[in-house]
Amino acid sequence: MQLANQALQAEPANESALRALAQAQLARGAYGEALAAVDKLAAQGASAAASADSAAILAGLARAAASGRATLSVDAATLKRRAKEA
Repeated sequence: MQLANQALQAEPANESALRALAQAQLARGAYGEALAAVDKLAAQGASAAASADSAAILAGLARAAASGRATLSVDAATLKRRAKEA
């Protein structure tokens, strides 16, 4: 995560760094931050690879929300829908 954050400081729209950061945040249970990173990727027009990563992250967030491990601003059903659309 430290390398991704350093890359984003130098280049805020660095897609590879955002993808790595979102994956790391999901893995450590920083669900809100992972969602914010995915939202940023979507806002900047993510590549096909980033869209695939985003779909996997959104699916993971949906599982966390459905199980009660995550409290997010969106519900599990919305996250699942977004994962399918990514």
